Amino acid sequence: MKASILLVIAIACLAPARAQGQKAVVERRAGLFVLQDHSLLRGLSPNTVDRLLTLGIVEKDTGAISRLIGADTSNVRGLLEICDYLSQSGLEQIKNPEDELSLKDILDLVLDTPDRREHGAQAYFPFIYSMGEKAISKLSWGCGFDYLAFLPFWLNDRQEFLLLFRHQLKHYFGRHAPEHGDERSDYVRCLLERFNDISVLEIVSPQALPEKEFPFLKQITDTDGVATNNREFSLTASSQLADRYSPEKANDYDLQTVWAEGSPGDGSGEWIRISLRVRQFVKAVLLFPGHSGSERLFKQNNRVKAMSITFGSKTLNQACSDVFFPVRFPIEAEVDTMRLNVLSVYKGSKYNDLCIGEIILLRK
Repeated sequence: MKASILLVIAIACLAPARAQGQKAVVERRAGLFVLQDHSLLRGLSPNTVDRLLTLGIVEKDTGAISRLIGADTSNVRGLLEICDYLSQSGLEQIKNPEDELSLKDILDLVLDTPDRREHGAQAYFPFIYSMGEKAISKLSWGCGFDYLAFLPFWLNDRQEFLLLFRHQLKHYFGRHAPEHGDERSDYVRCLLERFNDISVLEIVSPQALPEKEFPFLKQITDTDGVATNNREFSLTASSQLADRYSPEKANDYDLQTVWAEGSPGDGSGEWIRISLRVRQFVKAVLLFPGHSGSERLFKQNNRVKAMSITFGSKTLNQACSDVFFPVRFPIEAEVDTMRLNVLSVYKGSKYNDLCIGEIILLRK
């Protein structure tokens, strides 16, 4: 409950009046919250959706939100967009933030079950990614020691989000002016304290990390983090479509760049080799199984359907879900080289090229 209260405070702090010209997602009519675009929430009639949404917002009814998610798991993403709109527009009026839950609190509570956390993680990832530069401010808002309060705590063990955080660090972190120091400090502290990630030390230039804001970074070493830094391994591949799609593009902290194979066919049989500079223990490999530039590009290009990983005398096979979300391959071994072999693909709607986004090696 403490975490929920802190989340309410954070969201309340982020609730300015609706920006002029902002497109309405929800409107209030005769005591009901009416969805303007019912494609956001599917599987039920528009009247039922509006009634359940109103129960969730006004009555804090977890059963109503649970029913919306049960109708179609893609509704989690739609509910996140509605929550964000409510917090920005001021439509959801929370008189006593310390005692009253927001719709987002209700949603996070409903998602905090073993069978729904996966759907929640797969909805949060593209939702935060789509925010672009605004994500740093949204995620960095801290209340007390509740760093990145926007993220529910049941996401803490989802290391797939490291790909997203590293991308944000590379693209947006350095653009924030010194007066935004508190936001930047909270963001870095979350990576360290909630996700045990020290990628800020290798992605952000030292000039962007003034000592007065980040004195704690002096006590951190490269081996403290949950993941290796990208200088510790290199990538080679069976082929590449062009120089801008070289395998190194899956090793640059950037979800906008990808490796794309260049052989005839759909990408089945292609491979990427990971070569570590020093033999070390690898707990797992994280990779994005398709074009990570956007959800549209992900669907337009071929994606990994099944893959094998060979290291030493072992070969492990794993299937991949066709969702815009990183895949985790367990290794649990000391290695110096690994080879990722594409066994089969999901076909793209426009291109017949297989793409793979960022790759991270986890050691903890």
